[in-house]
Amino acid sequence: MFGTIRKHQTWLWAIIVTLTIISFVVFFSPNSKIRAGRGRADYGRINGDPVSRAEFEQAQREVELRWFFMSGRWPGEDRSQGYDPMRETYQWLFLTQKMEELGIDVSPETAGLFAQQMVRALDRNATPAMFVKQVLERRGMQMTDLEGYVRRYLGIQELISTMGMGGKLVTPQEAKDLYARERQDLEVEAVFFTATNLLAGVTVTPQAVMEHYTNNLYAYRIPERIQINYVKFGVSNYLAHAETLLTNLTEMTTQYGLQKSTANAFTNDFPEAKTIEEAKLKYRDAMLKGQALLEARRKANEFARPLFEMEPLKAENLLAMAKTNGLEVMTSAPFSRSELPTGLDLGRDFSKAAARLSDTEPFAQPMVSQDGVYVIALSKVIPSEVPSLDQVRSRVETDYKNAQALLKARLQGQTLHATLVTALQQGKTFAATAAEAGFKPVKLEPFSRGSESVRSAEDYISLDQLKQMAYTTEIGKLSQFQPTQSGGALIFVRSKLPINEAKMNEEMPRFLTYIRQQRQQEVFNAWFGEEAKRGLAETPLARPEPTDLKAAKKS
Repeated sequence: MFGTIRKHQTWLWAIIVTLTIISFVVFFSPNSKIRAGRGRADYGRINGDPVSRAEFEQAQREVELRWFFMSGRWPGEDRSQGYDPMRETYQWLFLTQKMEELGIDVSPETAGLFAQQMVRALDRNATPAMFVKQVLERRGMQMTDLEGYVRRYLGIQELISTMGMGGKLVTPQEAKDLYARERQDLEVEAVFFTATNLLAGVTVTPQAVMEHYTNNLYAYRIPERIQINYVKFGVSNYLAHAETLLTNLTEMTTQYGLQKSTANAFTNDFPEAKTIEEAKLKYRDAMLKGQALLEARRKANEFARPLFEMEPLKAENLLAMAKTNGLEVMTSAPFSRSELPTGLDLGRDFSKAAARLSDTEPFAQPMVSQDGVYVIALSKVIPSEVPSLDQVRSRVETDYKNAQALLKARLQGQTLHATLVTALQQGKTFAATAAEAGFKPVKLEPFSRGSESVRSAEDYISLDQLKQMAYTTEIGKLSQFQPTQSGGALIFVRSKLPINEAKMNEEMPRFLTYIRQQRQQEVFNAWFGEEAKRGLAETPLARPEPTDLKAAKKS
């Protein structure tokens, strides 16, 4: 249950939400911090009103829920997504305050119905209570957190709608003009120049390789790397204890089987399961691992708390504390501060934490992963270095060949452009002239600004580059030569195709709704930007980093 949120998120939000919360703009330094130190935390003020610890922590839980419902994962679990918990939390607090100032209040009944829709969209047989039990409690959340999140989410949606109201003023004629601009297709011919076709003609000499290496030393420099020591509290170590805690596990598994037995509904949760019995076993395993992860987090926190309080604060304390507790300390392979260490199943939050490690701040908060919880400490810093040519010769030779082939491809494109300019002035055609010069012209499928792909061109040029070329070239004219990552491109814009009136009339209601929502969001963004600059000026978001921390990073 609840195992396929990401699979269904597109239609889920189309059903139950009319306007998605915007991705908030960053107005302050992403490196700013709550400077709590070891004393009382200072949570700042929003529009002059102090933020309490309880308010901050409640908002933290709610922005985690927002992230979960939008991405299907908790913050830190999705390596492809970024998440700044402080920025998200203060902006959520700011919007909540504005919502209350305007008297926007969502009734418990409305919030309850919306919560039911959310949960049932994930699993038609589920209830909010089941969602809390099976998902939120593993995260340390309760029903009150879900209720608070839903009420404030709906209130903020109303705030966005209210403050962005002016953006909805789009006339039908304006919508038609915008539709024509976005959806009117162009008929285009192209010639693409690819470096890979020219690699065989590149001659590699020792002198050329040496020159390429010398002129591009920056490309071969190995960046500063670090190694970390870590103690892992693995999920597998706590499975037996988790089973003793889940006293109703058999009942939960049986109930799951009854709910999912009809129409092979379990396949949404566990696609690899062939039978309901296999699905029940996987469900039971998931419940156990979830509880075991909670136990691993508890143990990791118990270990880390006295570690962080030891004086003086030194990375070596991890070794001493682990030895005292009979725990094994392991060391990672070297990795740059923007990378993930090989062999460790950690998310992108780890990279951010690792980037901040230093001699004065050698520890990070326990890092949660699917296979356990890690307590980490800086082991050593390996300075940046440039390897010798002999160490990277094979790579340099390959880079040299690719660079020369790319240069030849672009020279071909520029030469053909000059030839085409003369030929078109003489009344010759683009396709015939390109073919006479030994290049294969391609007639692209019609596309517009709103097209999501142009398959006949996608192997040679990015969609954005192609659109930029097409819409900055007059009808019946030749484009300038455009360098691309693989070589280059030339296009000839033959014509602008007429609008399909029937299709436009059919799509116009949805298009008009889309435009109004876009305009509404733009108006709200402008309002939010001005208000947030003032309202959040007394929060940690607006505070610069301490001078000593900046100096430590530079060193």
